[in-house]
Amino acid sequence: MQQRSNLGQAAVAMVGVAAANAAVNVHNAVQIGKIQKQQEKHLESDAAQMTYIRNLVFRLETLGTRLAKTSGIRPGTPEFEDLLRKAMSPDMTYQGNCNADIYVPPTATDKPGESRAIWGKINRTGFLEQPSSLPPDVGPLWATGCKNAQDKFKISAITALKESRKFKHIKETKSDIGMTNLFVTFGAGLFLIIVFLLSIKTQSAVIRAQRPKKSKTKPKRKKH
Repeated sequence: MQQRSNLGQAAVAMVGVAAANAAVNVHNAVQIGKIQKQQEKHLESDAAQMTYIRNLVFRLETLGTRLAKTSGIRPGTPEFEDLLRKAMSPDMTYQGNCNADIYVPPTATDKPGESRAIWGKINRTGFLEQPSSLPPDVGPLWATGCKNAQDKFKISAITALKESRKFKHIKETKSDIGMTNLFVTFGAGLFLIIVFLLSIKTQSAVIRAQRPKKSKTKPKRKKH
């Protein structure tokens, strides 16, 4: 009987341990699930922030390329950087040379012209001034994107200059050709007029030469 009692207690103990383990496993699973959800949220937040920075880099590249083509100001100069600062003012305080104070992303409740808080300060090397709520991966993304954009500004300016010179050369060449054609046409017309006049003069001379000559001998008077 004692042996059966011990076996019964052991069975109960095993069931209890199993139940406890199951409870622990459930608790751990819940905690792990919470951690995973928090991590996913964090990753989603970082991904959204990275996407926003990519969009800012693209906007900087697009506006800067357009300015390089149309402004006539050489990229890299203080004057060009000032143009960029004005163009990017809705999204950041662009300090020049890829140094910027980036504003928090806009929301539906923002009012036009209302200033936004600074989200993070970043320099051309990608260093984020602390404190900053931006993820560290933003640094290399901004530094590389802005450097590539600056290179594209210079290429666009050179291309625009070449096209301008080419257009000017073609325009001047066409103008020269037009003047040459005018002179040629005028000269040809003048030549034809001269030839025509000479022809008339020659014909007149021939006509005069073919006319019968009048006798110069005077008739003799009759004697009475």
